[in-house]
Amino acid sequence: MTGPEHYAASETFMRGAERYAEMSETSDPIVKADAIASVTTALLGAQVHATLALAAATAALIPDDAIGNGDIIRAWGSAGAR
Repeated sequence: MTGPEHYAASETFMRGAERYAEMSETSDPIVKADAIASVTTALLGAQVHATLALAAATAALIPDDAIGNGDIIRAWGSAGAR
């Protein structure tokens, strides 16, 4: 995945967390517990993808010659971080 794709995935997970949060407003304890667990899972997914998007964006700003001979930055580019 590229940085922008990770960012979009993070937003998708956040929308899912919002939907699950709305579901947690029920009086049914089983549905409520399941919704709360789903909110937690969705927020964790959002955090992971947001962190990866930030890492990709940060790496994209480093000049090719800033680290050794540029092999590290080229490796990021070939992995899709642009």
